[in-house]
Amino acid sequence: ATPGFEVHGGGIGAPGTEHLEDEAVLEEMFAQFGPIVAVTLRRRRKAGKVSWALIAFESADAVTAALEAFKTDEGSAALGHGLRKLVVRRVDAEQAAATTPEGGNV
Repeated sequence: ATPGFEVHGGGIGAPGTEHLEDEAVLEEMFAQFGPIVAVTLRRRRKAGKVSWALIAFESADAVTAALEAFKTDEGSAALGHGLRKLVVRRVDAEQAAATTPEGGNV
């Protein structure tokens, strides 16, 4: 993935978003903002927890478009497909670099 061109999508698997626990579905949904490089889904492992995904785009413009779409409830609700319930934010590069693939800090 290209550093700086990623967003984090949280809340996947919460009621109304179960269908989003699929990388192909997430890629299709987020492709409306621009070309996708990769989608990495981290599935919940414990009851009461939700899954999350990293979506890597080819450009900063695509990241900006995704963040703008999720900035307001009205904007994200207009996307349909249960996307309104997701929390989407820019990936913090320092935090990502300090995280192991298992999800813990180094």
